[in-house]
Amino acid sequence: MGKHIRTFWTKIAPYTRKLDTRKLGRYLLLCGILCFAFWIRIQIVDTIPADQFLGNDPYLYYWQAQLISEQGHLPTRDMHRWLPLGRDLGQTLNFYFYALAYTHKALALLFVNLSLYQVTLYAPTVCFILGLAFLSLFLYRTHGILFSCIMGLLLATFPGTIDRSIAGFSDRDSFLVSDARYPLRYNLSHLFRDTTPAQKVFMDTGEWVHRLSRRYELGGFWCFSLSTARC
Repeated sequence: MGKHIRTFWTKIAPYTRKLDTRKLGRYLLLCGILCFAFWIRIQIVDTIPADQFLGNDPYLYYWQAQLISEQGHLPTRDMHRWLPLGRDLGQTLNFYFYALAYTHKALALLFVNLSLYQVTLYAPTVCFILGLAFLSLFLYRTHGILFSCIMGLLLATFPGTIDRSIAGFSDRDSFLVSDARYPLRYNLSHLFRDTTPAQKVFMDTGEWVHRLSRRYELGGFWCFSLSTARC
């Protein structure tokens, strides 16, 4: 047994010397904050009755996601609203419903017993955590680990953010929490210091994608992806 351990350690030793343990510790700290934020928001799940939500809008989102799962798309008009003509769904923001439906289809390939209701139930929390992850990484790369951790903890524990991103609320507003337009604009001058023309084009592309994606409810999600990749 000891011989196998020594052999294994001999093989991985060159890689461990290159590992920056301080940087790894910082990333683990950020991951801990994300796990804490997720844990806070799922405590209420056991108290929610089956097939129920914590608001009115989530039932509409769940129903429309069901239509997409069954038919592949939404109908042209929703005849349950704005009678007698119905609501023109071509004028509404429908990305969230499609995201719910196709996320369920993708995950169902791995987890057979996973239902669309469960995906809809946890969607706001997962979306918030993704947005918080990109924000924390962005702030870490631009302002340091201390500032990133403070902001991460504040956003994770503010009652206002918990109410809008708790499991069961299932509101698409949680998808917009990742909108980073204002902090990103505030830090553009910092990011552009000592950058090459190619990097400036990269950030301009991120801003353009951000403006385009707002129409489809993606907010600053993609812009954060580009900005963190640049850092």
